[in-house]
Amino acid sequence: MSTEANSDLNKKYLESYTEEAKRYDQHRWQNPKGLFAKNQRNKFFFEILSKYGLIAPDKKIIDVASGTGRVALELVTFGYKKVVAVDLTNAMLDVSRSKLPEQYKNNLDYHVADMKKLPFESNHFDGATLGAFFYLIPLSEYSAYLADVNRVLKKDGILVCEVMNQLHVFNPIKLIGKFIHRHIKGKTIKSHAYPWEFKKIFAPFEIVEVIGTDFPGFFRIFGDGFVNFLSKSPLTKYFGGRFVVGLKK
Repeated sequence: MSTEANSDLNKKYLESYTEEAKRYDQHRWQNPKGLFAKNQRNKFFFEILSKYGLIAPDKKIIDVASGTGRVALELVTFGYKKVVAVDLTNAMLDVSRSKLPEQYKNNLDYHVADMKKLPFESNHFDGATLGAFFYLIPLSEYSAYLADVNRVLKKDGILVCEVMNQLHVFNPIKLIGKFIHRHIKGKTIKSHAYPWEFKKIFAPFEIVEVIGTDFPGFFRIFGDGFVNFLSKSPLTKYFGGRFVVGLKK
């Protein structure tokens, strides 16, 4: 993507999310289905960070495209001395600031910045998190948007991120819709990835964890315990609505 095109995307997202910031949480998380999805995805984020020894006070963590703080606001509760939240849209960060409990005010730093131009030195962070962002950009741009995240991570640093699943078998209507969107209409932004595309789109990171998420119908019928089983079972984890992916530098 050209610099001009990237600038146009940034302008589009800055305008739209500045306008949406105050109602963003209400639309996405303040209902039973949204709250469950939020809690489930965050839990998997923290499971991966824990597995690689990154839930520790001395570890430096950056939450990129932090938005209203879905991940960052829970990260600080693990006792980190400092978590950094970065977003292009100050209005989204303002919502996060307004929700930050007083006891964590000194543990979370906010920065308005383009994730392609992070204002931090190289090899600075032990880990990084990136929530719902990749659905906004073309698959071909994933590596470009992650390049500076890679730069600021230390050697063997871990990035945990989300990606939408093109192979959404558990929701046939969405599966057909995504197929038409990408393969028939040929829309420019093809942001739902097939599992076999991960190695290419996340290069040069090494993929170390893949957890399936978003099985809403099964949540309503069988509860969260069964959904957690689906999320990690080798037979089913690739068929949910999206993935939480662990990447190693």
